[in-house]
Amino acid sequence: MQRRAVTQRHALAQMAQNDGVAAGDGQVSSTPVTWAPSGWACNAGAEAAGLSNGSSFRESARMGRKTRWPVTAATRALDAAGAAYDGHLYAYEARGGTAISARELGVDEQTVVKTLVFETVSGDPLIVLMHGHLQVSAKGLARLLGVKGVAPCAPPAAQRYSGYQVGGTSPFGLRREMPIYAERTLFELPRIYINGGKRGFLVALAPDVLDALLSPERVDVGVPAL
Repeated sequence: MQRRAVTQRHALAQMAQNDGVAAGDGQVSSTPVTWAPSGWACNAGAEAAGLSNGSSFRESARMGRKTRWPVTAATRALDAAGAAYDGHLYAYEARGGTAISARELGVDEQTVVKTLVFETVSGDPLIVLMHGHLQVSAKGLARLLGVKGVAPCAPPAAQRYSGYQVGGTSPFGLRREMPIYAERTLFELPRIYINGGKRGFLVALAPDVLDALLSPERVDVGVPAL
């Protein structure tokens, strides 16, 4: 059994290399692999990427079989709080946005939540949680905050503030404590999908988990995406 496990890990790593797991953008192959003897079912590219960078995976029994997803700062925070959630891996596409994750998971894009890192003109960072099909009105947000202006952070700054790679930013387990604002209508949904702290990885949970763990201020700053 030990030899088989080693062989399977080696095969995953080789598959990731052959499929071109991108260095730096976290994109993975969409090829699903099921190991019938052990009952594992996961995205081979995502697992191989996790193995290569030292990420660990947690187990969950779903629909009579075991699945695995990454253990991140976000999942650790959720677990520490005893929050109920499910992990979902998908094939990440650079600049694909929530349209891609919604398509890959077969859900409505409005239920996929973007975690956006903004910065005021005075350099104060903040988080905005927004429906996938909407964008943030920077003017409306600045007016709400009583500041001259706000803008999305450049990727290096966003990563420095959050501790997450852009494209894998989660509001849970942030490196730096920041004010968090959430679009009011998110809480009207029975279930949302939000980044779990890694590119190509979302967690599904009830919106009240946001209240329990993050205490975000509800706002109305969403406008149709261009």
